[in-house]
Amino acid sequence: VYDALIKEFEHSKFEPILELVANAYYSKGVILGELGESKKEIDTYDTFIKEFKDSKLDPILWQVAKAYFNKGIRQRELGETKNEIDAYDVLIKEFQDSKSEPILELVAKAYINKGTALEESGESQKAIDVYDTFIKKFKNSKSEPILELIAKAYVNKGVALEKLGESQNEIDIYDASIKEFKDSKSEHILKLIAKVYINKGVA
Repeated sequence: VYDALIKEFEHSKFEPILELVANAYYSKGVILGELGESKKEIDTYDTFIKEFKDSKLDPILWQVAKAYFNKGIRQRELGETKNEIDAYDVLIKEFQDSKSEPILELVAKAYINKGTALEESGESQKAIDVYDTFIKKFKNSKSEPILELIAKAYVNKGVALEKLGESQNEIDIYDASIKEFKDSKSEHILKLIAKVYINKGVA
């Protein structure tokens, strides 16, 4: 069904139809992933991104950003760490200045996932640099999901500093996160701050 819709309408000039075509590409990729067809899923995302990355429509651009993100996650599952990080890098580069909140939330998640991938690859300092860049760029965000990810970045940075044996810097970053988020109304953020107190106690 998706293939038939794509073939019939992919060259349409009508925006509502193009949105349907974009959704068909994206949905096809998701379903292929659910069926365990990882290579075909990634190929579908790549074709979709190539066709629609220059769209001016926010709903389509969100799906393009999500395709990059999903591609990164699938490549992580396949053990393709470099390709995973590359997918996040392109997502960040292409969309970090977007005015769309849902797209910026995907950018924020890409920063966190990139940092995690680097840390798991033993590149703790590079992971710290990623978290620092993310925190600096998004620290004034008013989006609660993004603020939750910033709190997570502080925690992850502290853990990475611990791995590098930098106990004082680890404690300093925990203190900064407590100061920043102790009055938050978000239950998720407060759970992260509780974890920060625990980590600080054993630092």
